[in-house]
Amino acid sequence: MPHFPIRNALAAVLVVLAGVLLAPPALCDLLLMKDGRRIEGKIVKETQAEVVVDSALGRLTFPRSEIRTIERGNTPRQEFQLRWEKAKSAADFFGVGNWAAEQKLRPEARKAMKKVVKLDSQHDGANEWLGNVKYKDEWMTPKDRDARKLADEAADMRKRGLVKHEGEWVTIEEKEKLDQGLTYYEGRWLSEADLKRAQGFVLKDGEWIGIARATAEEHATKVLTEHGASGEVLTGPNVSIAGPFGAAFLDPILQTLEGGRGAFDTMFGTEPGLELLGGRLAEFYVYDRDSSPYVEATDYLASLSSTVPPGWADAIKKTHGFVYWDPFCLSSARVMGRPMDDLAGHSYHHWGHLLLNRTGYDGKLLPPWYDEGFSSLFEFKLHGRNAVFCIAHQPGYDTGGATSTKRVEFTFDTKEFRKGTWAQALVEALEAKDPRIASFDKLAQKQIGELNMIDIAMGMAVTLWLDKQGEGAIRRFHDTLRATAPAPPQRVILKGIDRQGRYDKAFQAAVQLNWREADQAWRKWFLENMSKTLKKRRKKRGR
Repeated sequence: MPHFPIRNALAAVLVVLAGVLLAPPALCDLLLMKDGRRIEGKIVKETQAEVVVDSALGRLTFPRSEIRTIERGNTPRQEFQLRWEKAKSAADFFGVGNWAAEQKLRPEARKAMKKVVKLDSQHDGANEWLGNVKYKDEWMTPKDRDARKLADEAADMRKRGLVKHEGEWVTIEEKEKLDQGLTYYEGRWLSEADLKRAQGFVLKDGEWIGIARATAEEHATKVLTEHGASGEVLTGPNVSIAGPFGAAFLDPILQTLEGGRGAFDTMFGTEPGLELLGGRLAEFYVYDRDSSPYVEATDYLASLSSTVPPGWADAIKKTHGFVYWDPFCLSSARVMGRPMDDLAGHSYHHWGHLLLNRTGYDGKLLPPWYDEGFSSLFEFKLHGRNAVFCIAHQPGYDTGGATSTKRVEFTFDTKEFRKGTWAQALVEALEAKDPRIASFDKLAQKQIGELNMIDIAMGMAVTLWLDKQGEGAIRRFHDTLRATAPAPPQRVILKGIDRQGRYDKAFQAAVQLNWREADQAWRKWFLENMSKTLKKRRKKRGR
């Protein structure tokens, strides 16, 4: 086997890569290798065993067995050089450039095309090949074109009496105003402070804040200080919360309320922002075991709404809290013998009432089962339990006869609901065909003070089922209820045929079923889906 130095073998591999960059000797031979390589150079020695070539990378030795053929004569680059030397005119060099391009000698082709435009600056073919562009019938580089455009634009603007200010063309008068630090806004030149005010901001403690936030903070501070309480006022994009507590207690409630707003918007397709809330932040007030500030503030807060009935303020002084959504959203709650954490759940429950009733609000009221069912479900979604219900007194229920001592194994009392067991109790009741689970029409007849725990569980289940029937289903149901609502203060349509017709329309809009079909559908769905969910939870707890 002929000797083939390692350094020469490595150099041979590089010849193909470097050949387009390095000029070959004046007279050149071409070795076509069996592995596809093309070796250019001058053969200085040949034997039966090997061929020695002087190349641009030095003297290389190749075994004869690796060479397919040897072509003696000019290489493409030598041919290019010959053609270049013969060329005289722009047309000649354009032909040389096209030939070099066909031979894939791109640097040589570019050299020839640049020579063309040097001889004829407006040569179409060469300019196009070089990537130049035409501007106003003149060939130039894209960079020169852009510079010419800017210069032409500047000249045109100056003719029109405009000048540059921070990259924008303005009139001389506008530049004078801008140089003074003024901003043009809604037909007026305003200072920075006046602009902020015009955009709805107010300056408070050296900080520009939105008018909605400022209004809520000012109002909440007034409610606290003028009615025997002092404490923190916290605000978010949609909610303010105030009470005789520190930020450590109030902020988690605020953050959950804000998160609930996002969940509601997803559920009902409402747009984020304060438009839903009447243009201002929803105000939440929470009070500790001293109930006097809650009671003292009630008359004032009730006086802000003209939609509450006479005697309402006196009645709610005896309750855990109250809520209204006209003219703006407001919630107030106190501990009143409950665990302190119930204030959070009470606020979440009220948030459900506020958001639901503000959606499409037209002065009419929503059905009690739907209003309370959704709000209870919303509270449950936010923290996994229920702290508050708008219910009537519910006596115990006996499944046997007059003398029977057999009782149902599931309950709907408030204590159990607080643990978040509403779904479990309702599943057990449905599986046992509990006669307390009345038809939907019976539920739809009840006023707000007539709802019991079973009714609320049904309302939660129907609302959950509607939400799971595809995007927009619950919103279509809601909008139809709005469109068919009785005049306030009525919430329930008493005439059976009219009431059933109302729900036929609502369920048809949402799920293409009449109310009887929907009543069967939600029960079937709830049993199938919630039974599986509850079994998984029991199994997990068992582990």
